[in-house]
Amino acid sequence: FLNSIILADLEGVEEDGAQEALHFELLDIEALEHAALSHIELSPQLREMPVLVFQWLNNLIVDEIMSGVLNIPAPLLTRVFHSMNNAMLSYHDAKKYGSTPFPFPYSVAIELMMFAHWLYTPFVVSTWTSNIAGSVIFTFLLVFLMWVLHLVPFELMMFAH
Repeated sequence: FLNSIILADLEGVEEDGAQEALHFELLDIEALEHAALSHIELSPQLREMPVLVFQWLNNLIVDEIMSGVLNIPAPLLTRVFHSMNNAMLSYHDAKKYGSTPFPFPYSVAIELMMFAHWLYTPFVVSTWTSNIAGSVIFTFLLVFLMWVLHLVPFELMMFAH
């Protein structure tokens, strides 16, 4: 009901004519053709489902332009296609970044630097204070926080996989 009221408002229908909005055809899962639904049901593990839906939307827009339903000036339609293509490019970029493994040599270099930090920190902290307890506490805090900052992103990355 809310969708039909919103559609009526977008069409500029007067308040007394809002009842006509109840008869608008809405696009939902039941509006899809049987062949499209069976294609989705037969391939639940389809990796490129967003690309398929993107192509369906493009085809639907082009079909409605040809039939005259979308009687929109060309610059606006160009903007629609441009926005949709940018969204698909962003989707592919996100997929690419999410599946790219972290470079092993870089990981080894970071581990070696963390180990050097662990060895070198007690000597640096001992120059700050003459108190042994303070030196131990500062060393522990600095090394512990660095390792936490190093290992938490790795755990988050493993959580996503």
